[in-house]
Order: sequence, then structure tokens, then C-alpha cells
Amino acid sequence: MEFNQGIPISKNEVLKWNTPKEELFKVGTPVIDDSKTFARWSGVKLFNDQVVNVTVNFEYENPDNKLEYVRIECPAIEDKEQAGAPRKIYEDFTAILKDLYGNPTHEKTVMNYPQRIWEFANYEIILGIAERFMEYSIFVIRIKTHNSTLPKAGVKWWQKLFRN
Repeated sequence: MEFNQGIPISKNEVLKWNTPKEELFKVGTPVIDDSKTFARWSGVKLFNDQVVNVTVNFEYENPDNKLEYVRIECPAIEDKEQAGAPRKIYEDFTAILKDLYGNPTHEKTVMNYPQRIWEFANYEIILGIAERFMEYSIFVIRIKTHNSTLPKAGVKWWQKLFRN
């Protein structure tokens, strides 16, 4: 599965990169928050038919109000594993992504947490674990021209991840 055009949410619908948020909200049946800064498409099949949620945040991760960055959530693992979910997601999806795309382009440890990046011509897939009060998963697909305004608390961590 490739994401050159965007994120396929069904056989006939794609969240296309650089699409303005108003147009994205018309694709499929997303849950949209009242302030229209966050949207979630549930039950999407990606990575060999794994059922995931695709979330988009327009406040920090897509500040130009067009699609450049999505988060992948894994509700089946999160509901079952709860506290251990970040590690289970990391382990399970590392194996899946390696089967699909081979070894990651980059692997590193940031503040004792593993990170893997698979780079492609137009986009990259980022998988990892981080901690802020508790462990959480990082599972992101973003285009390479992405322009994030991540919260200041996370800037140093993200710079370490992407700048070396």
C-alpha cells in the first residue's frame, strides 16, 4: 500500500494530501469536533487490512488547514492491551511495516524510546513510543513538505527525532 496520493479510507475514497480541511470533512463520515480543528475516520483498513482510525489535527499538525499529516490509532490493540498498548502497537506494526516495506530507513532511540521511520519519495511513515506522564504511541504518516507547529513542550523531542 502506498500513500503517494493520500490516505485511502475506503475502496473509493481517499484523503488526498494538501486538500483543504473543508473538503476533507466531506470525504467519508468523519467525526468532527465542535471547533473543527480535529477529525477522525474510524474503521479504516490499512496495512494488510488492519482496522485503524485515521485522525487529523488542524491546530498543530496541519496548521495551513490542508492535509499534510495524519495520526494512526489502533483501537483493537488499545482497548485490549490498555497500559501496554504503545509497546504492543510498536511491536505488531513494526513487523507489519517490515513485511510490507522492508527495513526502516532510520532507526533510533530518543530518550530511551524506540523510533522507526520508513521514507518514501513523497511521504514517510513514523512509528515509535514516547512518554509524557505515561507511554503513548507515535504512528504517523506525513508528506515530506509538512509544516508543523507542534506544541512547544514537544519541540525538542520532535527535533531530535527528525533532525539527525
